[in-house]
Amino acid sequence: MIGDFMASGVIMRANERAIALGNPPKYNIPFFTFSKMEQRAEKFITQNQKFKNYNQQEFIYYLSQTLDIIIDDFQRLYKKTKGDCSAFFKP
Repeated sequence: MIGDFMASGVIMRANERAIALGNPPKYNIPFFTFSKMEQRAEKFITQNQKFKNYNQQEFIYYLSQTLDIIIDDFQRLYKKTKGDCSAFFKP
């Protein structure tokens, strides 16, 4: 679910940035729209015992906090490698 939320979030942020720069959205992937992701989250909540007491808003908040951490970590890695992510793995 975190991977799903991450992919949806990255696509939404990229599209928002493109629009802010006066460009058309970069990605048109219906599976990763926020409304579709919400539907998948609702299904996941109802089928997962760990989250059965969460409402959708609480669950989305929980995932969004995790997503922010993942994106921040990725951005730090990207800056550290000067855009060449494979450099991270070089000795």
